[in-house]
Parts: sequence; structure tokens; C-alpha cells
Amino acid sequence: MAKQLDFEKDMVKLPYANLMLEITRKCNLECAHCMRGEAQNIDMPDKILETVFNQVEQIYHLSLTGGEPFLAPQTIEKMVDTIIENNIYLWRCTTVENGTILDNRGIRCINALNRLGEYIYNSVWNEKTKKNLDEKPPVTVSVSNSKYHNNNTRKALSFYKLYANQYLAIDDQGEWETGLKDKQGNPLKNKDIKGNGKIWLKKQGRAENFLNAKYTSHLYRVDFWLNKDENKACVNTSVEICSNGNVIPAEPLSFKTMDSKNMGNVLNEPISCMIYRWNWNQPLDKTEVMQYCNNMELLENPKLPDKKRGELTLLNSYIDSKKTLLVAGHKDYPYLSRNDLYTAAIATLILMWCKMLKNTEPDITEEDIIELLITREFTGNYTKKFTIQDLKKIVDNIVAKHNRLVIKNQGVFEYLKYRIELSTHDVKYYNNLKISTYD
Repeated sequence: MAKQLDFEKDMVKLPYANLMLEITRKCNLECAHCMRGEAQNIDMPDKILETVFNQVEQIYHLSLTGGEPFLAPQTIEKMVDTIIENNIYLWRCTTVENGTILDNRGIRCINALNRLGEYIYNSVWNEKTKKNLDEKPPVTVSVSNSKYHNNNTRKALSFYKLYANQYLAIDDQGEWETGLKDKQGNPLKNKDIKGNGKIWLKKQGRAENFLNAKYTSHLYRVDFWLNKDENKACVNTSVEICSNGNVIPAEPLSFKTMDSKNMGNVLNEPISCMIYRWNWNQPLDKTEVMQYCNNMELLENPKLPDKKRGELTLLNSYIDSKKTLLVAGHKDYPYLSRNDLYTAAIATLILMWCKMLKNTEPDITEEDIIELLITREFTGNYTKKFTIQDLKKIVDNIVAKHNRLVIKNQGVFEYLKYRIELSTHDVKYYNNLKISTYD
């Protein structure tokens, strides 16, 4: 039987659905909308590249970002060399350029990506994929077609195509299909969306104070799948490695946000350990966090009806309470599994809301609240009608299970010390944890 993985301590090589590398923080433009903020004189060092690829089992999609990636040809060349020398299983690589690096630096980057495409095609792709006429080349360089970029898209496309081989596609980012439609039902391309900053701009970097920019956050759980025996894992959430080695869930964030709120740094600890710890501290899923951000935007509308405002405020308060219980719960009951912690936290949350709504919404029954929140938080069909007593019993049983684990692992004396410490955790203690869904 394979050894059970210890993600808290061991370096575990992981497969990634999408891994993003911030090649550089240099940029030759100063776009008013740039969500990264002010450019920085940083290229990803060789040591970080080597460290990252030593911890990778395979990558389905590798995305290169910046800054402007083509300003650092030596980094792209080193990345390609590292992938090939280590025989990394990589299925596809893409990058978006601003289309202004039309000199030897751009040629070097294209030549390096030509080599990467040839490697993927000959060493990774199977015969079925090679024969698929609908399959794009393994590497794609897209030229930005944003109104904010002072570039000549057509000229850039022609220049890069002069040097690209058969394994490298050059395309116009504006022609990407989005899957979205306008009010008349016509398909929208990327250039249609890029012309409307309200759809894609985020309150980050130079766009922080744009009136049409939206809230976003990366403070959500990384989808860290484990098999039943916990000896195989896969990262499905997009993960970004910054030029300085910081690790974050990939979102359009400013350099400032990336450096202040991240999982850690690849030069200090394994990525697998960072993700493991991050998921205890950021336990909400991405959908819920983005719902919270969307509610924040709606609440800024002065014309929002009072009833709707109350509903959205209540929902965000619920999400905040949920995150607080999950994060504080792990600190207070560290031996609980994720499933036990989640069950106890949600049961506690439902008890809290039953008590609160009993005073503010007397027309809503406890049974209705319990059924509504259980349906929201758990999948599956539940024929049992849970009561307040049932929920209290669930919490008590899980706490008792944790206490037995403390005694088993630390002994009775340490258990008594633990209980004394736990008794001091009052409202002030939990407020000082400063747990927030959007920070």
C-alpha cells in the first residue's frame, strides 16, 4: 500500500490543471487600466524556475504572464530549457503579449517557444492528439487587442508569424470566442468585452478607483483533490507563481495584493504544504467568495431597494460567519478532519442563525431555517428533518471525538492545559483573528 501523503510536512509533486508563471514584472507601457499597478524591475530568477519545476508532476496548461513577458527573453529561454531537461509532462502553453516587443527580444522569445512547442508535440502528445485536425498547436502567443494598449495588432501578428514554426500559433486575442452573447443573442468575442471595462476590469492596481471596475478576491480554497487513500492528489484551481516566488490562486490582482496576501514563497517551503495550510485559512470555495464580491458591488448602488439591500447584507454576514467558524474552528480543534470540522461549523452556524432570526424574523420557523441552510451547505437528498437538538448533538459528538484525539496524541495533562486555554477564547479573542471574506 502506498504511503499516505503528509501535505503539512512533505514536498509532494503535484499535477496542475493550470499553472501560471509571472515571467517578469517589467512593462514598457503605463496603461491607465493596469490591474497590476506600477511595474517593477523583477524577472523570475533561475532558482525559482528550477524550484517550481522540481515540484511539478505534470501540467495540463501553462500560462505565462507579467508584466510584459517578452521583456524577459532570458527567463522564457531558461523556462523552456528547464522543462525540456526535466522532461516535464506539459500539454499546452499560452501567453498574451502587448504586441510592442518587435525586436530581437521578441524573436528570442518566439524561438524559445518554438522549441517548447516542438518538445510538447514530439515528447508529450499522443498520436490521437496529433491526428486531431481541430487541435491547435501546443503553444499559442496571443497579441492583445485592448483599447488601453498603444499597439499595432496587425503589425505584431505579422512580425511574430515570420519567426513562428508549425508548433506555435500566433493569434489575435480580440478574436477569442467567449461563450457570451449580447442582448440580441449575438456571440461576443473578446474584443467586444475588452471594449466594455465594466465586464472585466477589477478594483486592483491602477483600476482600483475606476467606477466601472468590479470587486474580486483570491481568498478562496484551492481545489485540492485527494483520492480515497490520500496518496494521489491534483490541483484543479489555477495557481500562480509570482516573479519573486510568492504563490497565489490566479486572479487579476495588483503586485501589492500578491505580495501582501499569499500562500508563501517557493524558496521557503514546498508548494504542496502552502496549499494545504492555505485551505485551512481560506476554506470558502471560489463561487461563494465571488458571490460575496458581487454583493459588495450591488450594495454600493444607492438606488438598490431596501428589501434587496437587507437580503444581500444578510447573505454576506452569513458568509463572513461561516468563514470565521471554519478558520477559528481549526485553530480551536486542530485534530478534526476537514469533513468533521465543516459539519460541526455548519451545525453551529445554523444554531446561531436560528437564534438570531427567531428575534428578527418571527414568521420564519426554526424548521424552515434548518432545512434552508442544510440544503445550501450539503449535497444530496435528506429525508430526515433535523431539529435544534439534533444539531447540538452533532456538535457535541464531534467535539468529544476531538477531545479523545487530543488525549490520545498528547496525554491527559496536555489535554487539561488545552481545555484551560480554550476556555479563555472569548468574543475579543475571535474578533482579534480579523477573519474576513473580502479583505
